[in-house]
Amino acid sequence: MYWQREHRGDDKRREPRDRWRLYDPVSKTTQQPMSSPTKPIAVGADDAAFELKGKIVDYLKSKGIPVEDYGVNNPDPAILYPDVALSVAQAVAAGKHDRGILMCGTGIGVAITANKVPGIRAAVCHDSYSAERSRKSND
Repeated sequence: MYWQREHRGDDKRREPRDRWRLYDPVSKTTQQPMSSPTKPIAVGADDAAFELKGKIVDYLKSKGIPVEDYGVNNPDPAILYPDVALSVAQAVAAGKHDRGILMCGTGIGVAITANKVPGIRAAVCHDSYSAERSRKSND
C-alpha cells in the first residue's frame, strides 16, 4: 500500500489540483482520494516502533506530505508510549494537526492512551480495510 499523487490538470472546468489516493499494488485498487494535507501529519512512536516510524516519516516526506515528528528520536526504552501518544493526541485535539499516526509494539497502547484525550478517535489499523472502516465509522 502506498499513497499516490493524482494530478487533475486536464479538466478545463476546474482548476488544477493535486489529490492523494491510496493504491494497493496487490489488488490493483485505489481508495477514495483525499485532499492534499495542509497541516503536517503528527507522527509518534515508542522504542518498539522506532524503525517503522523512521520509514513512514521518510516515505511521507518523499511524497511531499508535511510531517511533524513527536518522537521517539532514538530506540531508548526510557521514553514510554503513553508520553508520545499523549503529545500527539493533544496536538491533534488542539488543531495543530488534522491527523496523527501513532505506533507502538502492537498499536493498542497508543490507541488507548490517545482515546483518553477529548475529541480524539484512535483505532488500531493493520490494513487498508481497518483504516477505511475506522474513518467511516468513527470519524
